[in-house]
Amino acid sequence: MKVTTEELERRQVLVTVELDSKKEQDLLEKAAKRIAKEVRIPGFRPGKAPYNVIVRRFGLEAIQQEALENAADNLIRKALEEADVKPFAKMDLESVEWDPLTLKVKVPIEPKINLEDYHAIRLDFEPIEVTEDDIEEALEELQEQNATWTPVERASQLSDRVTISVLEKDEDTVLAERESLEYELTFPDEDLDEDEDETALDEAEESEDIEDTDDTGEDEAAEAPKKPSTPFRPDLTTPLLNLKTGDEKAFIIPYPEDFGDKRYAGKDITFEVKLLEVSEKQLAPIDDDFAKLVSDFDTLDQLREDIEQNILRQREAQQNQELGNEVLNKILEGAEIEWPQAFEEETIESEIAHYERQLNQYGLNLENYLSLENRSRDDFLEERRGQVVERLKRSLVLGEVAEREHLQITESDILARAKLLADLSGRGEQFWRQIISSQVQQSLIANDLLVEKVVNFLAAIAKGEEPASQTDTDESAVSTEVVSPGVAIETSLEAAEPDLGDERAGETLAPASAEAEPASVDDQADQSGEPAAAEAQN
Repeated sequence: MKVTTEELERRQVLVTVELDSKKEQDLLEKAAKRIAKEVRIPGFRPGKAPYNVIVRRFGLEAIQQEALENAADNLIRKALEEADVKPFAKMDLESVEWDPLTLKVKVPIEPKINLEDYHAIRLDFEPIEVTEDDIEEALEELQEQNATWTPVERASQLSDRVTISVLEKDEDTVLAERESLEYELTFPDEDLDEDEDETALDEAEESEDIEDTDDTGEDEAAEAPKKPSTPFRPDLTTPLLNLKTGDEKAFIIPYPEDFGDKRYAGKDITFEVKLLEVSEKQLAPIDDDFAKLVSDFDTLDQLREDIEQNILRQREAQQNQELGNEVLNKILEGAEIEWPQAFEEETIESEIAHYERQLNQYGLNLENYLSLENRSRDDFLEERRGQVVERLKRSLVLGEVAEREHLQITESDILARAKLLADLSGRGEQFWRQIISSQVQQSLIANDLLVEKVVNFLAAIAKGEEPASQTDTDESAVSTEVVSPGVAIETSLEAAEPDLGDERAGETLAPASAEAEPASVDDQADQSGEPAAAEAQN
C-alpha cells in the first residue's frame, strides 16, 4: 500500500492511498465470494461460483462497490496511521479510482494557533478591601433571611405579610381563585432586579399560578427572544394596606396588552380579596445567639471574620475573572488562528441542532420560528456562523494556553465540584451520584474547571505574579477532549443537571487535538464537496 500526503488550505491534508494490483485483485475476489454466498447461482454451491462467473452475472462495478464498502474504512485507517495524520473533524472521501484502487481523502487536521508572548501583559487593578459597612450589610441580609413572622391585631402596613383569599375575574368570568395566599406588602419596584424577585406571591405561584402565566425560556447561545427586562407585576400592596383581619375589598388592576397570559392581556381584572391575617416581621438581634442561629460559629466575632473572608474570596474571584478575560482579549488581538472548515461546519450544525431542540420545547420548529421572524435560513446560518467563529477563537486560545502551561484538572477536582453542585441543589447524595455516574457531566465539569484555571492563570499574569506552569500533578489528569467546542460550560446547577443527552452551546476549551474515527465510505460518499417565549410574570 502506497500512502502519500499533500497539504491543502484551511488545515486540510489530502491523503492518497494506492493499492498494488495483487492486493486490489485479492479484495475483488473476496468481495465476489461474499456475493456468491448470499445469492444462489444455478450450477454452483453457495460461495463456490468462480470469480469470472460472478463478474459476468453482476458486473464488475457491483463487485468493486462490495469491496469498497468492506475494506475502505480499514484502508483509510491504516493509511492515516502510516502517514501520522490525525483527523480533527469529519473527513471527506474526495475520489475513488480503480486499476489500481486509489482512494483520496481530505482530512481536517488540528488548528494552527500562533500566540504572542502573553507573559509580558500587565494590567492595572485596585487592591481588594472589605469594609465594616460590607460586613454589616451582609449581617443585615442574614437577619432578613432569618426573620420570623408574628400575627398582629392591627391594620396592615408596609413590610407586613398578609394572608388573603383572592378571586380574580374578567367581568363575570372567574380566571383564578385561591383560598389562602401569603403576600408580603412591598411595592413591585422595591428590591427588584432581573435576577431577584422572590416575594411570597412569587413563591406561591411556583406551585399553583394565580394567573396561570407561561415561563420564559432563555438560551444565551441561541439568542432566542428574551423576556422583558422589567416584566409587569400587578400592584397588590397599595389596595391591601390599612386593612384588618376579616376586611374584604374589591379592586381593579389594568393589565398591559403584551402581558403573557392572553386571558389577562389588555383587560381590567377585578380582584375580590378577603384579608385572613396580618403578620409582622420580627428581626433577631445581631449577637452571639444570632451567630449560633445562622451558622456553625459560637460567637458573632467568628461569624464576622467568616463573612469578611467570604466577601474577600468572592471579590478576588470576580477581579480574577475580569482581569483574566481582559488578558484573553489582548491575546486574541494578536493571535493567528486557522482551523479546518469541516470543524467549523460541525460546530454550527451542533449549535443549530441544540437551537431546534429548544424550539421543540415550545411546539415550534426552526422553519416556523424563522417565518415568524421574517428571516431566511441562510441569513440565520450566517448570523450563527459569525458568533460561532468568535467563540471558537476564544475556545482554541484557551485550549492552547492550557496546553502550553500544562494546566490540568484531576478527578478529585471534578468530584469536589460535583459535591458542591449537589449541595447547592439541595438534593444531596442522590444528585451527586447522578453527576459522577455520567461521563458527559464529568466532562462538562472538567471543561468548566479548566476554563476557570486558565482565566485565573492569566489574571495572575496581569497582576505580575507570574504563576508557575503546572508540570506535575499528584493524580492523573482528566482528559477534557471528549467535549466538543460547541458544548457549553456553565458554572451553574443547570449545567450539571443530569440531562445526559443535552448539548449546551457556550464557551469551552477546544481540544488541542482530537482523533476522529473515519466515517464509513457510504457516509463519506453522501457528502457534497427563546424561542418564541411568552412574557412571564415573576
